[in-house]
Amino acid sequence: MLRQEPRRVPLEFDKTALTVGDDTDIRTGLSAVALDGPHLWLACDEGCRLERLSRKGVHAFGAHEVFPLDGLIDLPADAETEADIEGLWVDDGWLWLVGSHSVKRGKPKKGLSSRDVDAKLIKLTRDGNRHLLARVPIVNGEPTAADGSRKAATIRATDSSSALLDAVRQRDGLLAPFIPLPGKDNGFDVEGLVVRGSRVLVGLRGPVLREWCCILELDVEAEGPHLHLRPFKSGEPYRKHFLKLNGLGVRDLVSLDDDVLVLAGPSMAHDGPCEIWRWKKGMKAGKAAPEVTRLLALPQVERADRAEGFTVLEQTPRSTTVLVVFDTPAEARLQSGGTVLADAYRLV
Repeated sequence: MLRQEPRRVPLEFDKTALTVGDDTDIRTGLSAVALDGPHLWLACDEGCRLERLSRKGVHAFGAHEVFPLDGLIDLPADAETEADIEGLWVDDGWLWLVGSHSVKRGKPKKGLSSRDVDAKLIKLTRDGNRHLLARVPIVNGEPTAADGSRKAATIRATDSSSALLDAVRQRDGLLAPFIPLPGKDNGFDVEGLVVRGSRVLVGLRGPVLREWCCILELDVEAEGPHLHLRPFKSGEPYRKHFLKLNGLGVRDLVSLDDDVLVLAGPSMAHDGPCEIWRWKKGMKAGKAAPEVTRLLALPQVERADRAEGFTVLEQTPRSTTVLVVFDTPAEARLQSGGTVLADAYRLV
């Protein structure tokens, strides 16, 4: 397993467009990233919009543009409700995105009495925009609601559920009990997305069960403004693939030819290892036991630098370089003028 010092890559955001939600700096909550030619697509988990940067030289990105989701797709909730986007992918001219689908627990601040902490922790909410699984056409680097016959589409979703959650509730005795649990409490929590044609893989940060995490395989078809989960021949609405990654859950997914790279980290809200694993032939996974190899252990920083998303930055016949972005970045990563430093790692 490799350990290496990363190359720092500046991501330059427009300092006048840095805040979302309750004045959250998007640089402190980057949760998904996908490279498409010269463009780097990103999302902040507190917002309801997409961020696009463009290459600025060999090892930097800038020229920040913002694309609100309500101008692209039908949202389950209002445009001010966070979408908690946890996966981005580009496939054949489509930009795909997925929300966490998770329940949110109240987050007490320091200094509260035990009674006040109790009152805060007991509050559970479910934001409708977290239930997104959607794709939008890209035209000349711009996302659009429609491009001729190519139209944006989403799975059916409401404030309380989605077609994916409904399928889990109705058919899955293993995963269904975890849907009411908050994502940060080892509950059902989608993170990571890979798409090839109609085949969609979504990773689960939680639950992690006896050290096993889960990736769901969906067969998706579009009809008008909706994406439908097409049942497999067995009648199942999805297939489950279980990986044993030393007790870690999925934080993001990337396909590398027929292999799948997995960014893995703790399922709950605490410090812990973040690692990159290779799932051999994951894009063609069948019923055989998955073959996984740990490739890289990322440096651990106390209460900071929690790796949330990654994408292939460069690929040669001998190596692959991935770009990693972070939630709760260390202060040293935040630069003046709206810049944050991401990390690039070379995988052999």
